Amino acid sequence: MKKKYRKLNLLPFYFQSVGLVIIGLLLLSILVDLFGWGNFEIGEEYKTLYEIVLLIGLLLIAISQGRIEDERTLEIRTKVYAATFIFGVVAFILDKLLNFTAFSHSETETDAFWLLVKMFTFYFIFSWILKRKG
Repeated sequence: MKKKYRKLNLLPFYFQSVGLVIIGLLLLSILVDLFGWGNFEIGEEYKTLYEIVLLIGLLLIAISQGRIEDERTLEIRTKVYAATFIFGVVAFILDKLLNFTAFSHSETETDAFWLLVKMFTFYFIFSWILKRKG
């Protein structure tokens, strides 16, 4: 029985560039603030805005098509999405367990932003490894 090729509904390839430009502009604005080139102070609302913009840029990169999108890249993308989801759940559970035990009891817990950054990092690294593996 022949496998049916099923296409994912992904964004066009140029959205990767859009995501990279968004992240680049975000990093540029952070550098301007760090070196004091601008006359503005970063409050809590700007920090939240920076986090949202970073996540939007990473999401655009993650859900846009590659230059060549075929059955192999579809299979790799599906495996990476599943592995990233499992990684996120395991990382969350381990963080809660370590925070619950006396070994690593701290007042601060990992919030959703850092969990998503870990998941995007895992996604990009694992995707890069599987594409190079062949």
